[in-house]
Amino acid sequence: MLYLVEGYLGTGSSAIVEILEGYVNCTTAKMRNQEQLLLYTPHGLFDLEEKLLNNNTIHNSDVAIDEFYLEMKRLNDNDFNWFGGYKKRYGQQFMDLVDEFLEGIVDFKLRGCWSCDCVENRRTLKGCIKELVGMRKHNDLREFGKQIILKQDNVIKYSFISRDEFYNKAKKFVKGYCEMVRQGDERDLIINQFMLPHNIHRAVNYFEEDYRIIVCSRDARDMFVLSKYIWPQFDATTQYFPEGVSDFCKFYRGLRNIEQKYDNPKVMQVNFEDFIYKNKDTIIELEKFLGLCHDKFDKLKTMFDPQKSINNTQNFRIKEEWMLETEVIKNELPDLIYEFPYTFKPDTKQIFDR
Repeated sequence: MLYLVEGYLGTGSSAIVEILEGYVNCTTAKMRNQEQLLLYTPHGLFDLEEKLLNNNTIHNSDVAIDEFYLEMKRLNDNDFNWFGGYKKRYGQQFMDLVDEFLEGIVDFKLRGCWSCDCVENRRTLKGCIKELVGMRKHNDLREFGKQIILKQDNVIKYSFISRDEFYNKAKKFVKGYCEMVRQGDERDLIINQFMLPHNIHRAVNYFEEDYRIIVCSRDARDMFVLSKYIWPQFDATTQYFPEGVSDFCKFYRGLRNIEQKYDNPKVMQVNFEDFIYKNKDTIIELEKFLGLCHDKFDKLKTMFDPQKSINNTQNFRIKEEWMLETEVIKNELPDLIYEFPYTFKPDTKQIFDR
């Protein structure tokens, strides 16, 4: 069984992963604290699907396959701390899976170049001499001395794969990936951020093994405060959401609206706050959904502590001006507001990322 835990950028998926790690029949294997994004990363498997199945041309299959290969190699060769690093953990296994997958979807390899393979257009001595010799035949000298430089020994890869065949090959690739992560461990595998909530509708096409998906949401007011005031204290390099509260509402509504509607009994939606304010009932609900036995839960194996994580809720109450600022969010995004059972003011020294 695969347990796929998804969130909307900082909404608490890692907390659910930590809870699931408390069950003796569950494992994250070597990928603890890792987000595994090879499906939805730009130029990843979903992008390859789009180009080969919905926008295939004599040019696009070659470009899509090259982009996919280079992105997988980037993830393989580089350990980015919270994603990638397959070579470090598994040696050649991941790239072997990639090569096998691509061999299965490429129909033809022909020598040559397309316009997208042109490296540059520049003046060369050879080009000047060639055109000087031909001046008697050509009166238009506007392109005099220019020569297009192409990639040497380039191979164009064509794929005319059918929809069913692509998904069959993709399922085999994903299955191989999960087996690589498990390394022979037969326990249920927990994967954090394997799919985003925006593309859960694709799940039926990519998993041969049985799966369950948990989608974690979080109070929009806290998301605004975390992004504007708290996360920059730990990492000032990335701005996750607009700082203006009105722009935040528009942005966050747009982000949530990207999500494709799905009707899948294998998907459970839950709030991060439920595991704190309704812990017992939510755990029972989660166990029922996943088919987990509470007798196999070992508190010593989980890092999640509701009494500590409560400081990661109601952050908008830390300062009076933050409460006033987030009133707009309460009005503009009422469906993304959590109904807290009681008021709690967090200890700022106890706030962490889950």
